[in-house]
Amino acid sequence: MKWKFILSATELSERGIKFKKLGNGNSLFDIKFKNGVMHIPTLKVNHDTDRILRNLFAYEQLDKGSSIVLDYARLMDCLINYADDVVLLSRCGIIENWLGSHEEVANMFNKINDYVYLSTANFYYS
Repeated sequence: MKWKFILSATELSERGIKFKKLGNGNSLFDIKFKNGVMHIPTLKVNHDTDRILRNLFAYEQLDKGSSIVLDYARLMDCLINYADDVVLLSRCGIIENWLGSHEEVANMFNKINDYVYLSTANFYYS
């Protein structure tokens, strides 16, 4: 099941939403939306990103506490549907692609929530 609640980065951009890299020293999860601008810290995507995120998902689901990593991945999955979304976020400094093609990054995010329990309750970014 594809859980959608927000448009992709390209669709948001076409509707006038701007994306800006949040300054250094901020937590990866410190995402802000103000005055039509979504401020997101830089994520360096490499061959270990998928594995690290999935291990953090498992820990969060075992702990049954906060789901900030899972919610972050859900948000990024919504923002990234295609390579064009990765290009847009890369140009803004939000995605640093060390994985290879933009398509590979899009595919990683499109599959990141597969086989993960998704709850709409207590979404961190709501």
